[in-house]
Amino acid sequence: MVATKFWSDKYIQSLSRDERYLYLYFLTNERTQISGLYEITEKTISNETDLSADFIRETCEKFMNDKKILYQDGLVFIPKYALHQSAAKLKRFEEHLEKVFSLCKSFNNIPFFAFCFQYKDVIKHLFSEALNIALENASIGDYMNNEQCTMNNEQRAKSGKKLFSESEYFDFEKFKERFNSNPDYQKYDAKYYYESALNWSKANDQKKADWIATVYNWCRRDVSENKPHLYKPETLKLK
Repeated sequence: MVATKFWSDKYIQSLSRDERYLYLYFLTNERTQISGLYEITEKTISNETDLSADFIRETCEKFMNDKKILYQDGLVFIPKYALHQSAAKLKRFEEHLEKVFSLCKSFNNIPFFAFCFQYKDVIKHLFSEALNIALENASIGDYMNNEQCTMNNEQRAKSGKKLFSESEYFDFEKFKERFNSNPDYQKYDAKYYYESALNWSKANDQKKADWIATVYNWCRRDVSENKPHLYKPETLKLK
C-alpha cells in the first residue's frame, strides 16, 4: 500500500506526470522486496508501463542523481523503502539483510553493488529506524496477533517499555549523543525534545520501548506541521 501522503510529497509534486508514473511503478510492481533491493529488466519496465526505453533511462538517471531510486544493470535499490513497511514484515526480513550485503560484496565490481555495500551501514540504520517506527506505531494487539511476527515473549520482555525517567536516556548527555548519531536529526534541538519526552512521560505516565524512535517521530511530525524545533547555537551576549 502506498502512503496517502505520496501525492503531497514535494519531490513527487516536482516530477512530470510520466516521471511520477515511473516512480510509483518502482514502488508498487510485483517484484519489490522489503529491503528495497530487487531485480527487474528495462524491457519489463517498458512493457508494463508502456514508457519508452529512452525515457526510462533518462528518468532513472534523474532518480539516481536525486538519490531517490538507484537503477543499474537490471537492479533497483530504493534507499528508504524499508521505512514504509510494517513491523511484522521487517522482523521477518531482518535475517536476510546480511545475505543482501554479502551479495553486494561478492559483486562489488559492479558500481550498483559497490554503492550498496559502501553504504551498508546507512542502509542498516534506515532498516533499524524503520523497525522502531513500525513498532512505535503498531498497536500491541495487532502486533501480537500477527502470525508473521517473529518476536517471542522473551525478546518482548527484554524490550519492555519504560518511563523516560527510568530509561538510559534520562541522562541528557546519553540522550544527546544518541539523538545526534543520526545525521538527519542533528539539525533539531536535542534539548527541546529531551525536555518534551521527559515532561510528556511524567505528566501522562507514558512508557516507551525506544524513546529515541519516539522523539524522531515527533521531529517528523513537527516538520509535517511546519513547526520544527531546530537547534540554535548559543551566542555570547556582550554586556
